[in-house]
Amino acid sequence: SQVKAQILLTKGDYAKSIEPLETALLVSDRHGYFEPRVNQDLTYYLAQLYYQEASTTKVADSQKKFYAKASSYIERWTKANTKPNPDAQLFYASLLYNQAQLDPTNVDNNLIKRAQEEVQKGLQMSLKPKDTFYILLLATLQQQNQIAQSGEVLELLVKMNPKNKTYWAQLASTYLNLQQDMRAVLTIERAQAHDAMNT
Repeated sequence: SQVKAQILLTKGDYAKSIEPLETALLVSDRHGYFEPRVNQDLTYYLAQLYYQEASTTKVADSQKKFYAKASSYIERWTKANTKPNPDAQLFYASLLYNQAQLDPTNVDNNLIKRAQEEVQKGLQMSLKPKDTFYILLLATLQQQNQIAQSGEVLELLVKMNPKNKTYWAQLASTYLNLQQDMRAVLTIERAQAHDAMNT
């Protein structure tokens, strides 16, 4: 089953590789066939594959099922993981965030909060976290309508990447929403110094 899954993955048949991967993991769980490291790898692959399936399908029920499977595998992987892994942490937080937004009219705030917690853990895993952590943190704060905290994260983002015109526009808009007009004006002036918001 493991070899079959590897062949399918090599061919790019990702959806078809799920079943043999699950079989290999199930047999290993029952009979201790693989060493723990291999079981961890299989578990992580399954989480990624189910996440990919959830991201590509347009059928709501299938998305929900695939996200749930991806979530269960990444949670299993996380419990057995002993080394900090920022990429896996980002993957887990993104999964929770996307799962929370399956129904845009009824966002799951508990999952948004969990995603935010996982982002915070990821931010503490390295001295220089990826921008993606801050972007995901920003998305969770905006989803919770925490505008002031969103502004703080945007200030960090413009400091790290002053050439990004989108961050400047979002920051100015955030200050306008907070009715901090002077800060909005100063943000536009700061943006113009970096060749943004000057039209």
